[in-house]
Amino acid sequence: MVVHISSGDIGDAPIFLPPAGYVLSQRTKQYREVFLETNQEAGTHYVDIYHLEQGDTTAYDPTMIFAADGLHPGKASYHFWFDSIVATMGQAGFEFPQTADD
Repeated sequence: MVVHISSGDIGDAPIFLPPAGYVLSQRTKQYREVFLETNQEAGTHYVDIYHLEQGDTTAYDPTMIFAADGLHPGKASYHFWFDSIVATMGQAGFEFPQTADD
């Protein structure tokens, strides 16, 4: 099983002021389209983290999705990414081992 994950919208990072943020958002969107098409052609599984707002009401609050440096992901982003990866792997048929806590 191959599961591919790429970046979120890099241009949304508060550290990138206009017009850099806009340019980076456009590039990230273009890369995402290539990843989606390539994964579909290859029959692999793609974890789409481009849109943090999928079910996340903090998506437009940079203090929740970015670290203090304004560039790297914050705690909310990592939670979203983890949930997205686990969901995609589950949909692909990956079975997670039972733990003592289950």
